[in-house]
Amino acid sequence: MSELYVSLIDNTVYSGHMMAGSIPIPSPKSKFYKLKENWRESVSDPWELDKVTLVSNLSSKIKNDYDKSVEELILSHYPKSEPLSWDYQKAEADKWITLSVEEKQTAIESLEFVWLFNACYPDGGDILIEVIDVFASKIIENAKAFKETTSKLLGIKRKKLAELQKATDEELEVMAKELL
Repeated sequence: MSELYVSLIDNTVYSGHMMAGSIPIPSPKSKFYKLKENWRESVSDPWELDKVTLVSNLSSKIKNDYDKSVEELILSHYPKSEPLSWDYQKAEADKWITLSVEEKQTAIESLEFVWLFNACYPDGGDILIEVIDVFASKIIENAKAFKETTSKLLGIKRKKLAELQKATDEELEVMAKELL
């Protein structure tokens, strides 16, 4: 890294050659440091950790990593549009399971459970109660498994965000080197 200088006129930090009205300063420990407001009082140590920006960047990274993990989890098994119907399928599956055989037959004839039927029979066909029963149970089971998995990922995210808020400057620098 080339030598750094700071302008005594406008506090601009630059590298290269010293110009009139500037003085040399030591390099910061890392890219996560900014020039202190009162840097003139300690020219030999003019840098301070830019904690606000660093915490914001780390927080965004943690949140993005969570979102990416959930997206990868879903897209590794399902088409991108599939999750849009999950809430409807789950609600209909929950309701379907509670119906009597007679109520299920009436529901088939009325197409009351269109999301459930479409998920089970995407290419059409005769709707059979026994098939819908199995499929509805599977939707409920998958929803529970998805909730458990995403809850674990969400727990990891929340733990990392909590650690971030409590971290010392040194710990923040370590986190930054690992994550950014």
